[in-house]
Parts: sequence; structure tokens; C-alpha cells
Amino acid sequence: MKAKFMVSAVACAALAVGVTGCGKADAPGSSGSPDKKAAEKKTFEGQSPDQIADKSVTATKQADSVRIRTEAAANGQSAASDYVVDTKGNCSGTNTQQEAKAEMRRVDSVTYLKANQQYWEALLKQQGTGAKGQKATAAFKDKWVKLPPADAKAAQAGCDKDAVIALLDRDKSERKGMTRAEDTQVDGKKAAVLQKKTAQGETITMYVAAEDEPYILKVEQKGGKAPVTTTFTDYGKPVDAKAPPAGEVVDPQKQQKGGAAAS
Repeated sequence: MKAKFMVSAVACAALAVGVTGCGKADAPGSSGSPDKKAAEKKTFEGQSPDQIADKSVTATKQADSVRIRTEAAANGQSAASDYVVDTKGNCSGTNTQQEAKAEMRRVDSVTYLKANQQYWEALLKQQGTGAKGQKATAAFKDKWVKLPPADAKAAQAGCDKDAVIALLDRDKSERKGMTRAEDTQVDGKKAAVLQKKTAQGETITMYVAAEDEPYILKVEQKGGKAPVTTTFTDYGKPVDAKAPPAGEVVDPQKQQKGGAAAS
């Protein structure tokens, strides 16, 4: 089962984060007082924007768990994903692309996928499965599908924290030449704001936690043909992923052999 359609939003977000640039944002209710400005100067004192970006990527990679939410748009279409992932391979999340919706869980190394009819139709059409695809759509719609190991390995890209976060460090040169704007807040957390313009005229804005661990809080890509916003929250919180009830699970391998639908 090809994963391109299913994880496009996650992959797009991860690639955007890989270009760890940033843009200016004004702090809500900013007073601009001398005391406030002095406090901001102490945040990451003596560190360049590039060094702050490097530190944030390292901290995010080392986090035991995180929630990654993405909103993306391209060619007149929108996509979104929302995943909670940890370093043990557990995950729970959703993908939407236009009217197509899918939910994924990974528990004890087993990956389950549940999607609506629009999702299966789009995915199976992409694979060119014809009549077999239509039959599968009817069987899989609104059921939890237990993905075979080979398919799960490709499909669970959004569920693999290490793989997603690894893209942050894919090209260290993309974090060079950044500038720092005025500190702001993201979901009530103080954040350093970093900035970089791409060769394509896009502005990448990166928000890094300025208190406690220097985690990445948000990355925005604007000004281009494919704007993306990715937020990182719930660091260190357990992933509450549970296997679906057996009676709601379809095993495609058994189905192909004429076996029972439930695993």
C-alpha cells in the first residue's frame, strides 16, 4: 500500500521544518519597556540565531514524545495531520486531505488504519487497482485495517518520531544565515523567533521555547506556493494509543486468502 497520499501532510511539514528558517512576529501585548527588552536579551544570551536553531533541533530530537500538527496547502488543495508520537514507535493520529480522512494507530509494532470512502477511493485509484480496488474500498471503509508489515513500514512515516524529526537535521546548511526577531509567545510559552528567506522568496519562521528545554514550538512557511504551518506541543506526555477492538479490524492478508475479516 503506497504511503504518498496518506502521509503527504506529515512529510510536507517535516520537509518545511527541515528548512529551519524563521520570520518576525510581534509579541501580543508587547509593551516594549526597557525591563522587557533586557529580559529578552538574556534569553539564549551570547548565542547566535544559528546556534539557537541547532540547539532546538537537538532538543526536539531527544524528546521522548511530542504532538506534531500540520496544516498545508498546494495547488488549490489543503491537507492537515495531527500525530502524537514517541521514541518507542507508538503513535495515534489523523490525516485529512480535502474530503479524504484517515486515522492511524501504532501499538506494539502493529499499525492500524481507519479511513472514509473518499480516502480509500483516492488511494486505490492512485495504485490503479481497478475492480479489486473498488471491492477493497467497500470492505475497508470505516473499518480498522491491520496493515501488513511491508505496507506498515511505508505507511507509518507520520507515526515514526525518529524519522520525522530526523528530517530536521537532514541538511545543516539550511539553518545557516538566520536572524533573530523580537521574542513572542506561542500557546502561552515564551519563544525566540528566528528568520530566514529562501531562494524562492519564501519566509520561514521558527519559534523556539525560550524557557526550560529549547524545543521547537512552531514553524511557519509563508510567501510561496505551498504554505505550511507545523506546531510541536505536549512534549514528554505519554502516547495514549490502544489497539482497536478485534471485531472492528479487517486483515487484508486473510481477506485475500478468503479468510475471516476480523483479526
